[in-house]
Amino acid sequence: MLLLDQPFEGVAPALSQRLSEVVGQLRGHGLTVLISQSDLNHSRSLLDQEVVIERGANPAAAG
Repeated sequence: MLLLDQPFEGVAPALSQRLSEVVGQLRGHGLTVLISQSDLNHSRSLLDQEVVIERGANPAAAG
């Protein structure tokens, strides 16, 4: 498992693009990648599943 906390935050656009490419290449290699990201603009294309946590809870799971 690879855990990334805000990997695109404050990163230059060129580096952000390269980071997306590298993380995308990890797909299908038996590795789980968990990305904690407040802005999904950079990472949405990398997702197999999205879970939203708002104020400490998952709004979709609340009733």
